[in-house]
Amino acid sequence: MEIIKKILKQHSYSSLSHDFYSKQLQQPLNNPFLIHVNKILLNEFGLSEKSCEDLMLIFNGTVQIPDVQAISMNYAGHQFGQYVPQLGDGRGVLLGEIKVKDRYLDIHVKGSGKTPYSRFGDGRAVLRSSLREYLCGEAMHGLGIPSSRSLMIFGSDDIVYREKSETAAMIVRTAGTHIRFGSFEKFYHDGLFDRHKELCDYAISQYFPDKDKLNNKYASSYNNLGRCLELINDSENSLKNFLTAKKLDPQSSIYINNVASYYVDKGIYEEGLNYYLEALKIKPEDSMI
Repeated sequence: MEIIKKILKQHSYSSLSHDFYSKQLQQPLNNPFLIHVNKILLNEFGLSEKSCEDLMLIFNGTVQIPDVQAISMNYAGHQFGQYVPQLGDGRGVLLGEIKVKDRYLDIHVKGSGKTPYSRFGDGRAVLRSSLREYLCGEAMHGLGIPSSRSLMIFGSDDIVYREKSETAAMIVRTAGTHIRFGSFEKFYHDGLFDRHKELCDYAISQYFPDKDKLNNKYASSYNNLGRCLELINDSENSLKNFLTAKKLDPQSSIYINNVASYYVDKGIYEEGLNYYLEALKIKPEDSMI
C-alpha cells in the first residue's frame, strides 16, 4: 500500500477553478472482492499483484490517501444528437494521476456512488456493464485505437436496480485524460468564456506542449469505429484521443465503414469485426478481443 501512496498524486485538474469539478469521496461498496485485474497495466505502473487487495481498498474508498482529494468533473455534451447542458461525472470520481515513464495517466473510478451530477441516478455501476466496458477498451487498444483502459474490476453483493436487480461493481479506468468535448461545450454555451479559455490553456499546456507536431494517424480509425457503433456521444469522448486528428486519412473508406456497419446492423458481429480487422490489417489473434 505504501507504493501506491507514493505514486498516486493529486490530479492537476484540481488546480483549475471550482466550476470545473466538485470534491467528492467514493461511497464504498460493502465487502468488496476482486473480479479481474489487468496484469499488463499493473506491471506498467510498477505495481505487484500482491498489492491488488490493498489497491482495491483505496479505489473503493475504504482507505484514503492523505493529500489526494478525489473530484467529480463537471461537463455538458451532445447525446443522441441533442445538446444536454448539464451532465458531469454522475457515478465516478477522478481519483488522481500516476506517472508512467514520461507521461501521466488518470486514475478514474466508475460506480463509486452519487455525486452532485448524478441527477436521478444512484451513482452505481453493475457488473455486466463494467465487464463490457473493460472488453471494449481492450478491443480498441488491440486495434491500435487510443481508448481508456481498465486496471481492475471489483464487485460486491450490494444490489443495484436497473431493468432488474443486479450486483454492484466498480471499474478502475486509466486514460491520458478524462477531459471531454463536453467540458469545453459547457462553459462556451453557458457564456463563461473566461472559464472556457482557462480550460483551453490548461489542456494545451498539459497535453499538447508540442501542438505543432500533432498528427492525424488516428482519425480514420475513429471514423471507422464510430460508424460501426453507429453512435459516438461527445460527452463520453476524451479530448486527447480526438484532438490528434486534424483531418481524415485518405484510407478512411466509406466502403469499409458501410460494409462492416451492415454486418453489425444484422447482428452478425463476428463477421463485422473480422471485416474491420482485415481492413485495418490486424490479425484476429493479435486483436486482444
